[in-house]
Amino acid sequence: MGFKGTAAVLLVAVALALAGCATAADFPVTWQFPSAFSPALTAYPNLNVAVGDTVTFKWSSNHNVWQTPSAACPASFVEGPGLTQKAAASASGTYTFRATAPGTYFFACGVSTHCANGNMKIAVVVAASAPGSAPIRGPALAPGPARILAPAPAPVRAAPGPAPGPRRAATA
Repeated sequence: MGFKGTAAVLLVAVALALAGCATAADFPVTWQFPSAFSPALTAYPNLNVAVGDTVTFKWSSNHNVWQTPSAACPASFVEGPGLTQKAAASASGTYTFRATAPGTYFFACGVSTHCANGNMKIAVVVAASAPGSAPIRGPALAPGPARILAPAPAPVRAAPGPAPGPRRAATA
């Protein structure tokens, strides 16, 4: 492959990489007991994101974040296969999960009985995003206020103007 062919391949690769960056979004999760939002809300809905997106857990009371191997709350929160502490218990804090591969990822609060009795657990479903396609993002079910699982605003892009029409010759 000559210089022009190599340059073209490199240009396409850079364009695809930039396109992927442009569509990434952050999904903030207010990490507290779901019932604190509404007594009718007994669990967090699944959160659907795409590869490249981030999910930011933020809390302001005593919580932590663990990645678990399934949707079930573990009998105990001790590091082991598939069970990893991502953020230590603290009075306030944040943890950001970056979706790097398709799959379903489970997170829970390991403080006291927050997972088992408070239902502080969530499934993050990561879908592959084909270049040029817009993934379906956000909660699979949407009970409760939108502030629980709301994507950060996407960058605003200028809309294309109207298509130019035929030019008319100036008349005297």
